[in-house]
Parts: sequence; structure tokens; C-alpha cells
Amino acid sequence: SLQKEGIVKGISFDKKEIELKIETRISKIETVLEQKDVSRLQVRQAEEGYNAAKEQYDNGLVSNLDFISTQLMLHQAKVGLNAAIFNFNQKVFELQKIVKK
Repeated sequence: SLQKEGIVKGISFDKKEIELKIETRISKIETVLEQKDVSRLQVRQAEEGYNAAKEQYDNGLVSNLDFISTQLMLHQAKVGLNAAIFNFNQKVFELQKIVKK
């Protein structure tokens, strides 16, 4: 009957819409995973810079301002990593909401 066809088409449309939403969320998760990896690398590099600057500062080879600058870069890198982790968790949660519907 026409009514049954309408229901089936509606279900088919809903299924395709959900599949598209899932694919979109997975793509976003892959993007934030890459961001998380980049952020982790930035933290490692900032830690290396901080450790080198601390040693130089302790030996009187760099100014207090230069040393504080490396501390700031390390802090900013850690904030960036935390933001990337938050974004990842948020995208996973969004995907879980779609899958559970």
C-alpha cells in the first residue's frame, strides 16, 4: 500500500541520514585525533625547550625573560593538548549519541 511505501521510504531516508551523520562524526574524530597528535608533539618540543632554557638559566646563560618565555610556551602547548583531548572526547560522545538512537 502507499502508506507502507511511505513508511519504508521514510525509514530508508532516516537510515541514510544516520549513516551520513556517523560518517561525518568519524571524519571529525579522525581530524581531532590528528590535532591531538600534533599537540602532543608540541608539548614534547616545548618541554625540551623548557629543560634546555632552565639549564641555561641556572648557569646564567639566558635572561629571566627568556626563561619565562619558554615556560609560557610549555603552558600554551599543554593547554592546546587539553583542548585537543576535550574535542576528541566531545566528538566521540556525539558519535555515541547518534549510534544509540
